[in-house]
Formats: sequence, structure tokens, C-alpha cells
Amino acid sequence: MKVIFVRHGETLENRDNILQGQRHGTLSELGIMQAKAISETLKEMRIDIIYSSDLNRALDTAKEIAKYHASPLIPLKDLRERDIGVFAGMKREEVPKLDEYKQLGMRPPGGETIEEVYARLERFKNMLMERHNNASTILVVGHGTMGRVFNLVFSGKGISEIQSTSHLENTEINSFELSTNL
Repeated sequence: MKVIFVRHGETLENRDNILQGQRHGTLSELGIMQAKAISETLKEMRIDIIYSSDLNRALDTAKEIAKYHASPLIPLKDLRERDIGVFAGMKREEVPKLDEYKQLGMRPPGGETIEEVYARLERFKNMLMERHNNASTILVVGHGTMGRVFNLVFSGKGISEIQSTSHLENTEINSFELSTNL
């Protein structure tokens, strides 16, 4: 099984350096162009099913890609960005000690830890393996921090390696091959 991960297009909030967390966000003009460009890149590829975060910024990107495919598009809450609690809607520079909240075990007030995001994505991976072991290509559209954790889960790496994963650019593609032998 091939799993392709795509980060959503740029949002107005990305452009303005505003933390979104689990807020919907709105694709910027550039983000719309990025979504159209990634859909062109993927249009000839056979995609059996498309999963997306249910947040608008990812879902709008997924809908653009889905225009070229007869594949079902399934929005899932488990594919949402990390919940950053009270920091959602704030500019990065307004959050004291933001880098500390990127560390393992740190929970933003009202939010979730990186470990909880990892657990969500492990559940998603297990669901894929159970439900789609005959699918050849699955596309997943998600988010930045969630995408870094997704890369760990789908590469078979532990959460302790989060600091070694790189930032994902808008509409960046990552591919994974999974064995469907259960």
C-alpha cells in the first residue's frame, strides 16, 4: 500500500504568522494556487481513496485534488492539526516560550500533547491497514505539525524522534510504502 501525505495550501493565517491549531483557517490566494498546482501534479496518479482533516484548509486542498479522481473523499477529525488550546488565533511572537510547547510531554493550556497526536495517527494507520489492505494508493491531506508526526508514525519511528523531523512546506508531498501483510 502506498500512502501519500500532502500538507494543505497556504492560509491567510500562515501568511500572517497566526497559530491556527484546530481552527479552520482560510486558503490564501497563493494557497488556492498551490492546491490547484498539487492537483495537477497528482492528476495522472491512480488514487483509490482520499482522506483529509475535516478542517477547511485541508479539506479545501483535498477537494481540489479530488476533482481529478473518482475516489471517495473522507474527512476525519483524527487527521486534524494538533490542538494548541489557548494559543489558537495568536501570533507566534505573542506566545511566551512557544518552543517549549513543541517538546515531548508539553501540553498547551486547553490543548494536546505531541504524544496524543501520535496516538491519533497510530489509530488512523491501524484503521488503514484493517480497512484498505487491498488499496494500492491512499492520499492523506493534513497539516504541518500533524504532518511531522504522521511522518514518524508512517515511517515506523518513535515519537522521541520528533526533533529530527523537518518542517513541512505548504502542499509538500511525502510518500510511504506499507506492507499489507497482516
